[in-house]
Amino acid sequence: MHRNFNISKRVTIALIVQSIFLGLWIRYPLYGVENGSPDSWDYHLQTNQIIIEGMISWIFHPLSYYGMYPPFSEVSIEVFLASTSILLGISVTHTILTVSTILGIFSGFVGFIVSKEWFRDNFLSVIFAIVLSCSPLVYQSTTWGVQTRLYVSLLLFIVLFFLVRIYKSNNDRLRFSSLLMISLL
Repeated sequence: MHRNFNISKRVTIALIVQSIFLGLWIRYPLYGVENGSPDSWDYHLQTNQIIIEGMISWIFHPLSYYGMYPPFSEVSIEVFLASTSILLGISVTHTILTVSTILGIFSGFVGFIVSKEWFRDNFLSVIFAIVLSCSPLVYQSTTWGVQTRLYVSLLLFIVLFFLVRIYKSNNDRLRFSSLLMISLL
């Protein structure tokens, strides 16, 4: 049995702001070194190589962009980090810190939006957002390192949001077209 707690919009916003500050507080680096997985250092080096050379030198075929042609590594993370580093004018190390912190906070927003669409309850949505953004796996992935799985997971939450919205819509044509699109993937 589900009970609606009926919290006000002001309390919801206050809890979301508190969640942001909690996320920033737990992600504050206590030591000055990138601490991601061993792959994180490889992504760091490849990002530096893109910035220094001005091109992606390990692309041999158009399918290499998607990781479907040797060397079997997609380049989206490296290109995103290199572009962000160049646009912000900061080092790659600080770019990785900035992007991973923003993704940690963004995961809470994505969790709030998806759970709000699913449950239609502000209290449950805020609780889900806090639990998601501070969960051990999301915390570990957004501390100060590059994790490709986190990017894909957040994108899957956004896809889940649209699927829930389409499922709840009354438009049968939209449901059929989305089902067709998903089956073609």
